[in-house]
Amino acid sequence: KDILASLDAIDSKLAMGSDHSNFLWLTKFFLSFSYLSPLYNKGTKMDVALVSCSIDKPMFQYVFKRCDHYETTKNFQALEKAVGTLKEMMQILHWLAQDEDHKHIGVRLQMKVFFNKTESLDKIVDLVKQYDASKQVRGYLTDLVSL
Repeated sequence: KDILASLDAIDSKLAMGSDHSNFLWLTKFFLSFSYLSPLYNKGTKMDVALVSCSIDKPMFQYVFKRCDHYETTKNFQALEKAVGTLKEMMQILHWLAQDEDHKHIGVRLQMKVFFNKTESLDKIVDLVKQYDASKQVRGYLTDLVSL
């Protein structure tokens, strides 16, 4: 619920143009830290309750919406942040679906986000096709391909 309130605040007329991009960067950082921390600190586990609100259906919709906007406005730096955030979200969603303790959560989230929704996958393919090495960094393409 807090994430949705944040998204509503960012969409308000008082928001600055960079607020969306900064929010995506912060979300990417948080998700990356949440995913990698247990890998490097043996004995610790990912706090699924904290992460789950960052990878729910409204959040995926928000990130895809930002991808569309940044693609249309040719804001390649912000598009790279959005795709990087999407990559981290997908990585955790995949982990949840594979983890024995959280498999039911991961599979349910996958169904909500992607069941019968080819436009999400089509968007990723379109972004790969439109990659321009003179305007976008190679890491962006790497993130797209890993999706």
